[in-house]
Order: sequence, then C-alpha cells, then structure tokens
Amino acid sequence: MVKFDASRLPKLSNSEKIPFYTLQASDNARHWHTFKLLIRDGVALHGSLQTEDNLPSYHLIPYSHRSSSPFIWLTPPVERFLFTYLLTGKITGLPSALSNWKLPDFIEEDYILKHLRREVQHNALYFTPTEQNETQGVLVKAYYPYGSIDYGFFPCSIDELLARLENVEAYPPVASCGDIPDLHSHPLPVVCKDLVAGQYLESIFPEKHIPSHIILDKTICGVGATTLEINAARHSIIIEPNVPVIIGKCQQQESLIGVFGSKTPKEIAQTIQNRIKKKQWVKLMTTPDSYPKVVRALQSLKQPYKEDYFLLFDECEKLISEVDYRPNIALPIDDFFSFTHKAMVSATPILIDAPRFKEQGFQVIKIRPIFAYQKPLELKPTNNVSVMVRRTLKQLDENIPVCLFYNSIADIQSLITDLKISDRAHIYCSTESAKELRKAKYNVFDTVTNDNGASNLNRYNFFTSRFYSAVDIKLPQKPVVILISDVYKVSHDMPYTLIDPQTEAIQIVGRFRNGVERLIHITNTDWKLKYQTREQLERFLLEEHQGYQELVKLQKQVISKGEKHILTQAIDRTDYKMQGFITATGAPNDFRYNNAYLDERLKMLYRTPAALNKAYRRSGAFDVHTESEYLAYTDEERRQLADKNTSKAERIQLLYAIYQRRTQKDRLAYEGLKQEYALYFEAFDTIGYAKVKELGFKERDIRAEIDRFQFTRQIIRPEVIGAVYRHFQPNTTYSTEEVNRHLQMIYDTYGIKYDRRGVGKNITYSLVELEF
Repeated sequence: MVKFDASRLPKLSNSEKIPFYTLQASDNARHWHTFKLLIRDGVALHGSLQTEDNLPSYHLIPYSHRSSSPFIWLTPPVERFLFTYLLTGKITGLPSALSNWKLPDFIEEDYILKHLRREVQHNALYFTPTEQNETQGVLVKAYYPYGSIDYGFFPCSIDELLARLENVEAYPPVASCGDIPDLHSHPLPVVCKDLVAGQYLESIFPEKHIPSHIILDKTICGVGATTLEINAARHSIIIEPNVPVIIGKCQQQESLIGVFGSKTPKEIAQTIQNRIKKKQWVKLMTTPDSYPKVVRALQSLKQPYKEDYFLLFDECEKLISEVDYRPNIALPIDDFFSFTHKAMVSATPILIDAPRFKEQGFQVIKIRPIFAYQKPLELKPTNNVSVMVRRTLKQLDENIPVCLFYNSIADIQSLITDLKISDRAHIYCSTESAKELRKAKYNVFDTVTNDNGASNLNRYNFFTSRFYSAVDIKLPQKPVVILISDVYKVSHDMPYTLIDPQTEAIQIVGRFRNGVERLIHITNTDWKLKYQTREQLERFLLEEHQGYQELVKLQKQVISKGEKHILTQAIDRTDYKMQGFITATGAPNDFRYNNAYLDERLKMLYRTPAALNKAYRRSGAFDVHTESEYLAYTDEERRQLADKNTSKAERIQLLYAIYQRRTQKDRLAYEGLKQEYALYFEAFDTIGYAKVKELGFKERDIRAEIDRFQFTRQIIRPEVIGAVYRHFQPNTTYSTEEVNRHLQMIYDTYGIKYDRRGVGKNITYSLVELEF
C-alpha cells in the first residue's frame, strides 16, 4: 500500500467555532434566500465545499440570471438536505436557515475525507492531476444527478489519496442516487448526418428519398421529411397520427390522396386507378384507423402493395405514447414489418428494444444540426397552475396571439370562463369533443386551417394533444406559446396533462413554422406522485404475463362448456388484455409495454422541478430558464377542498387556514377561491370561524347569522338612529303599521337589507343602542 502523509492534506482552522449570531447576519440571510430560490427553481447546483473556522460551507457557482455567488453554512440538517437534493432533486424538507441550528462537531481532517470515502463508494469522484504553487497534487470533484461538489486541491497523488480513504469511515448515505430515467431502450446502430442552417433533408439524401429499414431521427421539425417522401419517385403510403395533419398536407400537396373519415375502399381504389392510368405516382396519406381501408382498396386492385409501395410511419413516437388509450394506432404495425421497403420518422422518435427492428436490420439515422437550434424556454414551477396561467396571460401584450397547449377540455373551459374570454378564444380538439363544446356555444374547431390552408387563430387559442405534433401552423406574427401541466389532474394514474420535455414539448414548438415569440411551461410538481422504475414495471408485467398464460393454459385443460365460458370471460376481462399488453397471437405487445414505461417515467419527471429541468436540458432542444413562483394557496389544497370524501368540517377548516394566509401578492389566487366559496369567506369576515363551527357548518344557518350581523351593524349607524329619532317622538304612541312604514322608509333610504317580517320590533333595539 502507498504510504500516505496526512500532514500534506489541507488543515482546517484551529480557531473557535463561529458564534451563533454570526450565522444570522444579513449577508447570510441574503445568501440563504438565493439558495432557496435556486432549490425551488430545480436547477443543478454546482459549487465548492470549503471549511472555515471549523464550520463547512458550500459556495455556489452563479446560475444564469442570478448574478450573486451565495454560500450556505453546512450545519448537519442543511448538509443532509443539500446531499439529498444533489442525489434526488427532492425539494421538500428544507430546514429553517436561522433557527434550531446546532453547530457540527467533527475531527478536522476527517470531515472532508469521510465525504470523499462515501463518494468513492458511490463512484461519483473524478480526479484531475495538476500542480498548484509548484506542488504536484490532484483536484477532486464529485458529480451527482443534480449538481456537483468541488472538494478542491489535495497535495498528493491519486493513489495516495485513495489509500488514505481506505482507512476512513464513510459518512452514511443520506439518500439513494436517483437520476432521471432514459427515454430510449434501443440497441440499434446509429449513423449521424450533419445538417447546416437552412438545409432540408433532400440535400442529405442524394437519392432523393428516405432509405429503407431506418428510423429517421430528424432532431428538429420542419426539415422536409414528409415532403421528401411525397416527391419521391415511387408509390408511397404515409401514415400520419391524426386527421388535421392530413387535411393540412392535402391542402399543400395536390398529389396526395387523403384517407380518413367516411371515405370508402371503393372510392380510394378508384382514385388510385386513375393515378396509375395517368402514369402518376400514388401517394396515399392515411391515419392508422383508416389504414385497413387502404389495404382493402389495394387488394381489390390486385396490387402487390407490400412490394410496390414504400410505407412511412410519420411521427412514429405516437405508436408508443398513444397506444394505451388509442389501440387502433398500432393497427398497421404488423403490416409495417412485412413491407419490403419501409421506414419510420420523427423529430422525437422513441427508440425501443423491439426484436423485429433488430431482426430486420434497422438502423437509426440521426440528423445532427451543426448550428444553434435551441429554443429559449421559460420553465415556471409553481404550486398553483390556474393562478399562474391567469397571471401570465394578464402580463402579455394584448396584440400578440397566445397558443395554450393543455390536454384537458374541462380545465380549458374553466380557464375561458374564469378569464371571461369566450368571445376571443378558440378551442382546437378532436371531432368528438368539438360536438359537445359547440352545444355549449364555444368557438371550437377540429382542424387548425381553413379551406384555403391558412391558420385561422384568435387572440387565445387552446390546443389538446391532438395538435401536439405534425400539424403546420403558419402565422404572420410569432405567438406566445404556453404549455400547461397539472399533476393533480392526473386521471386514473395516467398522466394525460403532463407534457414530455423530450418529445411533446419539441413537437409543440415545431408546429409554428415561422417561430414563436416566447415559449413558457407552467406546471406544478408533487414529490408524492407514485411511479415504478423500469425494473419494477418489467417485473410486474412479466408476472402479469405469466398469470395470463396460466389462465389460458387452464382454459385449454377444462372440459365442460361452462368452465371454458367462465375462464374465457376471466381472460377477456383482465386488465392485462383489456389494456392491450397482449397481441392477437398471445405475445407481449412491445409498444404497449414501452408505453407503460413512458407513463411511469413521466410521473417521475413531475415529482420535482429538478427532474423536469434536467429532462428539458437533456433533450438538447431548449435553452432553459427556470424561475419558480409559489403561492400560499396550492393546487393540492384545491383538490382537498373538492374531495367530497373528506368531512365538511375538515374542508372548511382548511378553507379558513387558507383565508388566514391571504396576502396582497396572492390576491389573484384568492379571487377565484372567494367566488367559489363566497358564503364562507363572507362568514370569516363577519361572524368569524368560531361562530361558523358553532353553527355546525350549516349554510342556511350561516347565511341567517351573517344577515343578522350585517343588519345589526347597519341599524346602529349614527345617521340611521338619528333618522329614527326624527320620525318617532318620545312618549308618543304609534300603530304597528306606522312603525313598519317609517322604518322601511329609513332602511330603504340607507340601503339596509332587512326582513319585512316584524320590522317594528327593531325600533326598540335602535333606541336602546342610541341610549347606550
């Protein structure tokens, strides 16, 4: 073993510990505030570990727009939080900076060495041999999923340092290392092709068509992949994920035969035959749902279509991302692998480990832009999505169109109602959803272009996931594009409103062929969002598959018709089969398996702002600027208020807690809440929570008590009592009718709401109050 000279390591100061009051100085408070903002933003933290006066500190490298270089004292609770964040991105559990601090006790040289020993076990350390002040040594740095720590210069060799660490007891790990999971699982070879600014794919492929047996990863949208195939000198079938894409492409390309909706195989066959008679290339563009009609049309013409036609699956990531709720999207997949010539293409392909790709010799052609193509993106983590959306919209220039991508019809309707913008808002969604929305008098469309092929947008334009990819939106003015996600609107554990930073976000911004003015993503996160790792999910699905096979095996073994019938019902009604995890041949569905993993991965990304931030940066498509904004009233609390399974007393108690926290800054958040719970907010303002609780939270009794309280306050106003004395003289007798008539006139004059029953009784109360 190499002999280690401990005296050559940097020594910590032998001076006394820093007094507690020093930690509360204004500079430290300012640094701590900056640190908390960085944590809430979810950015990667990079800094150096330093020791001074027996107390360690973490000095951060400035991040983006934040010019200051904060440092934080690493008391034990702060140190645990820092390492937990670096390893997992978790932002909950941040200790209070200026209270309940206990200063650490540690052996001088072992403090850093114990950290290094732990990072050696994590395989997180990187060593760089160097020289400082004519002394040979090594720089030591640790890299974590969400940041790094520079441990500084050690005046020894790497071997000497490692030898010393073998005799050091490591600090215990604070958390398991948790990086964001990879999007892809493919084993296919990759060939890269460079693309310069302004260049299209036709110049990349000299043969003027897309090669066969490839997955074309074009990296950026709008580089002419579909156009290349439309112009290629061969018959083609191009599969697009949605109808609006086909409508838009057919408006631009007269040579296309669009297949969707009510078009029959006979009509398709007739059009194909006409093209062939004119010696024209047949270019069929179809949705996956209408693909069987294309097949029947070609079969009726006795054409060997699998040999004569090139099959192109455009926006191929949809095969995986949508197969759970749209199983028909995978209808053409078996045919795809039986075509002689075929390819898949997307700017955001999801490359999966499906055996048939490897068996048929597929490779990935990756288009590599050699110019700056990243789009600026403003990531806004928050705890109140609806308020942040409204606040953001109010800050925008009224003359610039806004396009909001939000995959929730109900929440789109709610936003339009809350903002009172129905006359200036368009909704773009599926044909089925459009029918219901038109009944409710919304301006709704199932295509983004008019008959002339031009985009027809309003001031506010809401898009569901049907328009996340493939559609071309050409506007004379660059719009502000806002992506909206809400983890508390995840329905049945399926993340329908969650936008994937590495696929959907890229596709969305790619819709706007003339660029965008601003790109903003407003979202909340939830550390409690449950998910499965790839390993856990694969193990669970394997167990489900084995259970499914056991049922099938048992079905074959039974003899009676009744037993077979019961087992058939049991097999057909298993979630495993109903959710598409099994193919018609009984084999596992590779695309559905990967779809399930994508859902789990997406939920993991939305657990913390740090994971979401890293996913955006890993995509390579965005220059990410993160700035969080958190309010006193949260989306989670709104969900709890709406939960009818919680007792009314608990919900009103929560509402009162929110009421007590209200501030001027959160005024916009409380406006909507106050409208929704107007009675209780009025009660808190007048009779108080204690009285509301005393009345058993009964709304009728609460309203009566509020009215009584308000009436009492009004009738004891000096001007009201003065009017009473002007109309009624002491020691004078009045009839009930006269008392009622005079009091009603006074109340009406001063705008006092009153109950017309027994009005005369109030005169005694008024006179008593005046005497008092």
